[in-house]
Amino acid sequence: MHFGGNFDLDGQRFSARLVSALTEVRQFKSDCWFPSCWNHWVIDMVHADQHHRIGDGKAFVREAGSAVIYRPKLRYWERQEAGKSQYESWIIFNLGGQLEQTFQSLVGRAGYCHFRDPDHVVTNHLRNISEHAFHRRQGFELLAQGEMLGLLGRFIAAPQVGSHLREVRSLESLAQAGSMEARIEAFIRAHINQPLTVADLAGHLNQSVSAFGHAYAKQTGETPYRAITRLKMEAAKRLLIDQGSSVKQTAQHLGFSSEYQFSRAFKRNEGVAPKLYVKAMTAKHLD
Repeated sequence: MHFGGNFDLDGQRFSARLVSALTEVRQFKSDCWFPSCWNHWVIDMVHADQHHRIGDGKAFVREAGSAVIYRPKLRYWERQEAGKSQYESWIIFNLGGQLEQTFQSLVGRAGYCHFRDPDHVVTNHLRNISEHAFHRRQGFELLAQGEMLGLLGRFIAAPQVGSHLREVRSLESLAQAGSMEARIEAFIRAHINQPLTVADLAGHLNQSVSAFGHAYAKQTGETPYRAITRLKMEAAKRLLIDQGSSVKQTAQHLGFSSEYQFSRAFKRNEGVAPKLYVKAMTAKHLD
């Protein structure tokens, strides 16, 4: 697939084109260092600790939930162990003009840069790109390209926290702590394993349920109940895909009374049962 193209901003020429996207679980048959070297830019995300090596450098451990950008023609190696598996997501893309110069500066002479992803910003962007390409609904090309551009912007804006290391944070985590939306979402995430109600959220702000519900919907355009559901479904996707949790384990972790209740909620929000979602997202090769 090839999404995107050229665009101009303030007289400068930019180019960004999504070439390929892949989400899969790989089963390893032998012990080896597996080499990769692409003619394109690569963003790679691993969801479990994995040993890596770049060029002739020393081996190191990439932590679960971390992403990396590799410049074109950079050779890197991934350690594979017989009988084990690795779930990962990656996209391949081309850059041109000022945008390519910006990323060349970001990766430096080493040709790569790692990114911590504590708020799952990168994970969610990669998952959304895969979902758009998989479902191929009307307008999916623009939606996938938009997700990619948003992700590239997050990488550029990410502050440096170490050598070849930056950290991507969500807009919510960067918002003022005093805002109602930020406070409520932080509360939901902190209690994601509990059977939360709108009354719980209202109590957190010392407001009545009716007054809180009206104020929250007016400020955010979303009902408190919908906020609970949305964040629980985001957490469910991470548990099911990134951590390989079963449907039953996911239901228990997120405070649902039963696997059946969770499955109904998941299908109502995502349009497909949890098991079918996992099968589609881990087995679909997108190219």
